[in-house]
Amino acid sequence: RNANNVDLNRNYPDPEDGQHPDGNPWQEETIAFMAFADSVQGTVSANLHGGAEVANYPWDTWAKLHPDNDWWVDVCRRYADTVHAHAPSYVFDDLNNGITNGYAWYSISGGRQDYLNYYAYCRELTLEVSNTKLLPESQLDNYWNYHHRSLINYIKEAWYGMRGIVIDSITGNPVAGKIFAHLHDADSSHIYSDAVTGKWFRPAHPGSYTLSFSASGYKTKTFQITAPPLDTIVVKVRLAPLPVSVKEQNIDVPLLRYCSIKKQITVVGIDNQRSQLQIFDLNGKLIDQATLFSDNFYNVGHLAKGNYIAHLMTSQQAGIVLKFIR
Repeated sequence: RNANNVDLNRNYPDPEDGQHPDGNPWQEETIAFMAFADSVQGTVSANLHGGAEVANYPWDTWAKLHPDNDWWVDVCRRYADTVHAHAPSYVFDDLNNGITNGYAWYSISGGRQDYLNYYAYCRELTLEVSNTKLLPESQLDNYWNYHHRSLINYIKEAWYGMRGIVIDSITGNPVAGKIFAHLHDADSSHIYSDAVTGKWFRPAHPGSYTLSFSASGYKTKTFQITAPPLDTIVVKVRLAPLPVSVKEQNIDVPLLRYCSIKKQITVVGIDNQRSQLQIFDLNGKLIDQATLFSDNFYNVGHLAKGNYIAHLMTSQQAGIVLKFIR
């Protein structure tokens, strides 16, 4: 617990029990960590505890299994078996010889593990590394020697399964796209490619998966990909932008034009109609909106540098899309 007597590992938003499962406001520490989690594109992570000796995998909050349960069992088994190979026989052998499903052990709400898996699309497990809640300093080297190989191997799990990059098929710029495994993903087990690099990493149990790659303003692509055991397959996905404008019955549909020098988006061809312009980031989050008339402009100079989608709606036409880079 922190100085406010709040248990920080019960203070996170919970998939089953809502935003404040412990009845407390988010603590400064919780807010800081959630902001950090939003700032990075996590693939695998772990939080370390004392009080038992076991690798605890999701979910903690409810009885249903994670869609990647087979992967989790394999990963935790490898972690525990590696500890067993470098430690006395009595070390890290709780529950199922060193591994457990969280809910099967005991249910909690508001834990960091479930928060990261559900809200941040990152595979996190909880490592209970010592039966002693707070080890004396004299034991730290021993426990490091028991665990460090398993920890390094766990980091490597991020590279196994499926990975690659998602880019714009015309510009080659990175695209923040949703990657969803059909007939497999559920409960936020899908992932996203990184908005800055376009890279994506999808740890997976060996087998075939049908993955769809989608992003606002782009045509969706679907592939069948086979994930190898303890290895990776690399897939480069080029998403084609949706058409910006069309012509119907020889009448020009309104256009959005972007001038990177003036940092302006201009609306043309709407004959003095009023139009609504919305600006989204590549994750579909609304950033700004404005009302414009024909040949008016919207200045993007106040936007942070990055990739955006402009969406125009008029009284006669909706769904005109422009992708631009600030």
